[in-house]
Amino acid sequence: FFLLGKLWTMLIPVGTLAARANWFAAWWGALAVVALYVFTRWLVGNRWVALVCALWLAVSRVEWSQAVIPRPYTLNSFFVIVVMALFFLWRAGKVDLTVPVFAFGLSLTNHRTMIWFAPAIAWWVVWKERGALFQPRRLLSLIGAFVLPLLLYGYVFWRGDSDVGVEFHLKDFNEMILAGNANRWMYYGGLDWIAHRASQVYLPLLIEQFTLLGFVLGLVGIVALALDRVPRGWQRAVPAREALVFLALANIANSAFCVFFNTMDVEKFFLPSYITFLLCVGIGAAMLWDGLDQVKRQKLKVKRQKLEAERQELEVEGQKAQDESWFDGRLEWIARGLLLMSLFASVGFLLVVNFSRNDWSHRTDVARAWEENLALPLEQNALIVGPWE
Repeated sequence: FFLLGKLWTMLIPVGTLAARANWFAAWWGALAVVALYVFTRWLVGNRWVALVCALWLAVSRVEWSQAVIPRPYTLNSFFVIVVMALFFLWRAGKVDLTVPVFAFGLSLTNHRTMIWFAPAIAWWVVWKERGALFQPRRLLSLIGAFVLPLLLYGYVFWRGDSDVGVEFHLKDFNEMILAGNANRWMYYGGLDWIAHRASQVYLPLLIEQFTLLGFVLGLVGIVALALDRVPRGWQRAVPAREALVFLALANIANSAFCVFFNTMDVEKFFLPSYITFLLCVGIGAAMLWDGLDQVKRQKLKVKRQKLEAERQELEVEGQKAQDESWFDGRLEWIARGLLLMSLFASVGFLLVVNFSRNDWSHRTDVARAWEENLALPLEQNALIVGPWE
């Protein structure tokens, strides 16, 4: 995020440095929305469902809140979607395994919480390639694909010995590279505390992001995958239950970390969990969409059978049955229209509610404070050190 952000501020010729940094976060938030649309449409084969899921992500409070400040979480959301999409493409036989493995390694150079996708990835890779995985050449290619992007961390060593006022030494490796400093915020309470964090923190946040309608559709999607039922446009090369295990492992691992990561701003660390659940929401919505069509098809089938049996004797009844079939077809589109209206209404609700909560245009207290600080007499080339917040 830091390296790309510096390049971005050099290439964008307008606005203050702060404004350009904010736009950089918004850019990755927009790309995450587009990536989710493309991935969901490919997976479930329904453009309307994909559009609603993408809009849900765009107006969800936490994702939106990170798109207006220069922090790495929108880029992390983009990586969450891209890494999942590439592993699904690999499972469908569209790309070689080295491609998603490389993307996973690259994602770890932006935010280390991506490591919680490792259990899901390891399970799927071992399950699918258990025969060929441990061939020396194959194993070396995968290790190389994973390690190569991690060489970006060499920048920390290179600049850590510079004169910019920030030092980095090898003794700091565990603290600053492997996130050893996160241990100070980890709290392992009893079962009642864990249940409280899950029920009073995670679930309310999840429902808040996509409304109660989205939450219910997510449960429908989970049940559908567990029963090996998929939408009509589903990528058949991806087994439903394997997809469910992958999403469940990724969600549970990240959510478990956040439950124990006892900080005030833990909500943004749940973003990978929100996104993995949102895929289940899309699957549930697509199942409901297809279910409306299935009801119509079943009724038409019964009517056609009756029409065929009585065609010779009951021409009038046959015409009536055809009229009813026409009406049933219109009824299906009415039902689908109502479903779309409900989905877009939930998006509109989140848009209205979350706009005011994420509108920082009038929060100028920090800017005013620093205007006063910078108005003081300063030596030439002075270095100003402020709190990390």
